Amino acid sequence: MATLKDIAKRAGVSSATVSRILNQDETLSVTPQTRERVQEIARELNYKKKSYMKKIMWKKELNKFIALMI
Repeated sequence: MATLKDIAKRAGVSSATVSRILNQDETLSVTPQTRERVQEIARELNYKKKSYMKKIMWKKELNKFIALMI
């Protein structure tokens, strides 16, 4: 599965820029061409956002791991 980093590398922008474009941040100052290029690359790479719950569960598991390490 493609990551923000993969899209950013192909588009020649930062992963933060990719994230803001894919989250439809209208305050981001990029050209319409850049927005379209990033969106097109995301489609080509079949990018899918991680679900919110997956992120929460991953953070909980990470916290458990860190607690075990300590």
